[in-house]
Amino acid sequence: MKKVSLIGLAVIFTSGCGLVAHTNKTVMPDGKPGFSISCGGAAGWSKCYEAAGDSCKSGYSIIKKDEEGYDLMNKKRSLLIQCK
Repeated sequence: MKKVSLIGLAVIFTSGCGLVAHTNKTVMPDGKPGFSISCGGAAGWSKCYEAAGDSCKSGYSIIKKDEEGYDLMNKKRSLLIQCK
């Protein structure tokens, strides 16, 4: 029973890692500021869009959108955005 509980906790902690979006400031080809946002896991695109909204209060344009991976828990998503 103790072994099953430890495995269950490991699954919960690793699945939670995909629920966070990471945002980095970047410079776009036109010299204007932009943001590179990465997120993944079961949360889908919602965490990426939420981070984009938090980064650009007046709205944003999606410059590039990528998704890699073959299953839900291992998907890697990224957005390149520019604030309006």
